[in-house]
Amino acid sequence: MIADPQQVGSLFKIMTITSLIALTGLVDNPLAVQSRPPLTVAQGTKARSEIPVFLPDSVNVKLKKDGASLSGRVTNFDAKAKKVTITNGSDSKPVAIKDIDVVLFQGKVILKNNKAIVIRGDDSQKSPNQNGKVFKEPLQNFQIVDATKGEARVTITNSLERKGVQSVAQNSSYVVKQISFDPSDKIQIEVIPR
Repeated sequence: MIADPQQVGSLFKIMTITSLIALTGLVDNPLAVQSRPPLTVAQGTKARSEIPVFLPDSVNVKLKKDGASLSGRVTNFDAKAKKVTITNGSDSKPVAIKDIDVVLFQGKVILKNNKAIVIRGDDSQKSPNQNGKVFKEPLQNFQIVDATKGEARVTITNSLERKGVQSVAQNSSYVVKQISFDPSDKIQIEVIPR
């Protein structure tokens, strides 16, 4: 297929004008060129992966002090304030992460698979820890998207885990089984594919 010379000429003019505008912006502010880090191959690839995870509607939070526990639903996770909010009916209680031993999830879960919504009961007895995964990431890498639907996401930064995690996430959904925290401000999330 032979291109029309007029179209090629017009395209060349547009590209030339765009390039000159871009260069003019750089010349007007020479510091802009110096402030940018050099382009690397890693910048062209996605260095992080966001994986959707689903939280069952019931949670038991075991506290470090006196073996006490709280039950309800996780309605907020604040990585900056280092608090998890547990809601039971109309009562909401923020709990400091440093006071939490483990957060155990149970109950039904709403799964989204290929845009269809499927409500699953608590079938943890039917699927013991087979193919379970544990993600250990900085606190800010866990985010609740919609507490009422139990939707959350984890940003995976470990390059070895990303490939396997993404392949499972395409065919099934990750349901959170438990969450714990360590003193180095990391969250450990145990999930089961369903």
